[in-house]
Amino acid sequence: MPLRDLDYQARVLARFDEYLTELAAQKAKADKIAAANVGESDPDLIREVPNFPAKTWRALKEAGKLPPSRARVPYSPRADGMKRAVPNVVFKVPTGGGKTYLAVSALSRIFGRYLGRSTGFVLWIVPNEAIYSQTKRQLTDRQHPYRQMLDVLSGNRVLLMEKGDKLDARDVDASLCVMLLMLQSANRQTNDTLRMFKDRGDVRGFFPHEGVVAAIKSGLEADGLADLVQEIRIADPEGGADGKGPRAIKRRPAFAKTEIYLPEVLRVEDDSVRKLDYEQDILFALDWSGLDPTPLIAKIPDNFQSPEQQMRRIRLVDSGEERIVSEVTGNTGERLAFDPAYAVRMVSDIVPNAWIAREIVGALVAGLQRRGFADETLGKLHGLLIEQLRKWLDGERDRMAEAHFRKEVAAGRIQFRLRTDRHNWAMPADSVTYEPEGADQMLGTDGGPLQRSLFSPIYKNDLGKIDEREVAVYLDAEKSLLWWHRNVARHQYVLQGWRRERIYPDFIFAVQPGNQYGKGKRLVVMETKGDHLKGNTDTEYKQAVLDLMTEAFQIDQTQRVGELSIVNPDGTTVECDLVLMSEWKTKLPGKFPH
Repeated sequence: MPLRDLDYQARVLARFDEYLTELAAQKAKADKIAAANVGESDPDLIREVPNFPAKTWRALKEAGKLPPSRARVPYSPRADGMKRAVPNVVFKVPTGGGKTYLAVSALSRIFGRYLGRSTGFVLWIVPNEAIYSQTKRQLTDRQHPYRQMLDVLSGNRVLLMEKGDKLDARDVDASLCVMLLMLQSANRQTNDTLRMFKDRGDVRGFFPHEGVVAAIKSGLEADGLADLVQEIRIADPEGGADGKGPRAIKRRPAFAKTEIYLPEVLRVEDDSVRKLDYEQDILFALDWSGLDPTPLIAKIPDNFQSPEQQMRRIRLVDSGEERIVSEVTGNTGERLAFDPAYAVRMVSDIVPNAWIAREIVGALVAGLQRRGFADETLGKLHGLLIEQLRKWLDGERDRMAEAHFRKEVAAGRIQFRLRTDRHNWAMPADSVTYEPEGADQMLGTDGGPLQRSLFSPIYKNDLGKIDEREVAVYLDAEKSLLWWHRNVARHQYVLQGWRRERIYPDFIFAVQPGNQYGKGKRLVVMETKGDHLKGNTDTEYKQAVLDLMTEAFQIDQTQRVGELSIVNPDGTTVECDLVLMSEWKTKLPGKFPH
């Protein structure tokens, strides 16, 4: 696929080359001074290491090589956590102007002209899911020009990574590691997103653990989040029982040899059995043809307001309550046009077929034009229209996906049942704790250690929320309970529904045979939610999936007894449920014999 080489792109990259050439020269001088200072004990002989990015800026300014729009703007310094000067470059690219092309071209120049190597780490942040999916496809496809440019740079050693992938210094030394991250994932806005600090235990070989942990704790305290400091733990898979890394917790002796299986959500076609794949089995199975955007067209108000077209200058300041200051510098005066091709790209993560997406966008524009929206108005509203289109398509996708999922369950092509062919989830022989030996353990109602947890011991900090601890204590005291387990999110048992996001239940427990539910053992998979999440779309979705899985398993029991693929000699049943934290004291007793 040929690439368009636009004139302004060539100008930008030529100016960037000049910047990198000067930057490399200034950095070499700064590195030489820093090296000379090493081991020097006489303060009179120690020279100040210059701010090489600032000197680069001044040199380009004196040579008249700064962009005209920046020639009179003061240099804006950047520094890392160790107060070292950091170069910073921003490309301003219009819609459809080739942002990805410029980014890949810039990487080639940064590694070649400035860093002088072909391996390293690149953090690639994108603004939304649509751009994320598009960029991922381009960089994954070895036939795509962007991927080929990276392959040339790295000598075919590109390692494309996502947020949850392990990061090892050995990979960074040997490969060009490109980690894709969505902007929402990088924002530190809530306590939940701050879990990235304590969950990220798979970064190895870069730095001394104690120093990093201390720096993170110091940063939290500086941000007024000292209450989270106790949640920060060292997490290195190479650690051990000395308290400086995770360590294994074994099952209780009574359950050491017990084989425990749970049903998975499977795709079954003829003799093929595999785990359900969202994109392959749900997203790409949806029929978007003939989708009528009339309801969306009718919802767009005549007085839909476009955002004010302004140029803003964003800068950092050293004092005051707000360290990031945004100032209006004038109106753009730019005339915008609605770009259907750009709109199609912005919804490509929802509607995979670009031809159908183009028909939907075309019908939307035509419908708005019939209502009297002029082309200039559509251009001014392009951002808001795309936002509303995405919201509407997202709802339509969920509606169609749920209908498809339920139809496939009824037809037996999506199944949730225990099988004899090993297509089940097996409970692991051990679990993991980040707590050191001697840490505070959970205590039961009698004041002693918990007795019915599948793994032992159970530490307080392994159940972070007070409500979860109370549920664990209640379960442990139930005499008809065989065992219980706190599921580890993203690592252990998971359920796939009709949305991309998977469901990781919080608790799994087994109830003894011989109760009002029948003679067999009963396995309960339970998700818990805080009261503030009651009624929101995510909670309702998870409840619907869990209810359907319970129903599907029970139907499978009654309608398919005798088939070879069923493993139910003891009449085991599986129930999936979602319980609000304010209701667990009234709902949990119903899970046990009475």
